[in-house]
Amino acid sequence: MRRLFTTDWNVAVRSHELAWFMVKCHHDPTAWRDLDRNGVHDEVDEVRDALWQHHRLLYGAYDYYSVLYSDMENAPGEPDVFNISFNGYMAFAERCRMVSKKVPHGEFEVIWALVNAVDRVTAAEDKHNKGKMLNRQEFVQCLVRMAISVYCKRGLIGDVSDAVNQLMVSNLMAHLPPEATQSSNAFRKRFCYIEKTSLILEANLPSLKALYAQYGAAIDTPGDALKDDSLMSIGEWLTFCRHLGLIEAGYLSVMQAKHLFLWSRIRSADDLGDRAEIRMRHLFFCDFLEALVRMSMTIALPTDFDIAEAGAADAGELLLAMQAKQPKAFDHFLRSHKPQHSDPDGSDWEAHASQPVWRCVEHLVKLLIRTVEFNTSAARDSSVADGVVQADEAAKFLRKRTSGIDLEAIEGNLGTTDFFATMDSAATKIVLTAAAIKIQMATRIKRARKRIADRRAALAQQADPAQQAEGELESTEES
Repeated sequence: MRRLFTTDWNVAVRSHELAWFMVKCHHDPTAWRDLDRNGVHDEVDEVRDALWQHHRLLYGAYDYYSVLYSDMENAPGEPDVFNISFNGYMAFAERCRMVSKKVPHGEFEVIWALVNAVDRVTAAEDKHNKGKMLNRQEFVQCLVRMAISVYCKRGLIGDVSDAVNQLMVSNLMAHLPPEATQSSNAFRKRFCYIEKTSLILEANLPSLKALYAQYGAAIDTPGDALKDDSLMSIGEWLTFCRHLGLIEAGYLSVMQAKHLFLWSRIRSADDLGDRAEIRMRHLFFCDFLEALVRMSMTIALPTDFDIAEAGAADAGELLLAMQAKQPKAFDHFLRSHKPQHSDPDGSDWEAHASQPVWRCVEHLVKLLIRTVEFNTSAARDSSVADGVVQADEAAKFLRKRTSGIDLEAIEGNLGTTDFFATMDSAATKIVLTAAAIKIQMATRIKRARKRIADRRAALAQQADPAQQAEGELESTEES
């Protein structure tokens, strides 16, 4: 992130004379100096440091508003989730309470026009800058100019770096939605880099690699300098989600899928060249696995109680049979089993989750594998499914879905199951089990407290004779 920010800042500060603009807007002329003699005005360095202090907030906001109004495409089938549109920019200014009677919409439109104009100094270096959109370094420029308009020009704050810090704290941090403030690293530590999640993914590695390899080359865009067929682009990720039925069945929205893609990337760049941009705009295989972990915590998935009560082999068989046989029960399931946590990085997951994250991951993976197998090798006989997606199965599935063939509705061995009754029974068992565990834990705590009390009493009894003898000795000495 430090390399990424440094790359963006070095271009932003030279574009449209931003450095000189910061110096002019600084209200104390006596502070126009360069004490460290690095060739940069000290106030410019302080503004850089203020932005870096809030870099996660900066890039979180950028990612969120890049997804908003992201219908435009960089290439056929590749929605542009890497630049902020004008509508997204204005939505950002309004949501963060920058627009007011004293700082009207027109002032932010002027900032937009100024920053979007071609700058001859940095044009060659910033060659992937898309016209009439904000890229990362332009968004950095906008934040500085917004801080000056909102705080410095109104006379509220005379120091530009203080104004930037105030903007980040009072406007962005206070008003951005949770999706713009999530921490990818916090999520990874909580849910990805743990043994049980790793074991589930490792057990299904051949299937996941086969799907990633096929969908990493699903979209062919000749002439696109930022396309890499060995990696998964945003268009290929969305194709993967659509082909597996996750979007059309109602598990996931397109907006959610876009957020999962952006949050799962490892963001770093040493420059604004082709190689750096390719890495920023694709999911590596590890990123793909993280996106699946995130997805498993976003969509409705059955618990082990649901699967056992239905007599299903796994979550994939249960969900596909329910969707095929009882659509109303499936719709009810999507509502009743929707995850209740609200923090995208999962800080409140434990308080609301009905099962551990690694169980969610396994249920999602089984759903993906069953979907592919039931539409390829096991299309005519569900008993043929072996629980592993082979490379030829993944290729065949991709060809079928790309040609427009719908997913097969397969009941499997659950054709006679009443899914409404199954879900009610499973929910009752979950409640009873939770109550039994609570009673058991209370009993254990009660017994533990009794043991501690008994030990203290025994120790007190052992200490009494010694204390009595000591008291008698003292009385003898006194007499």
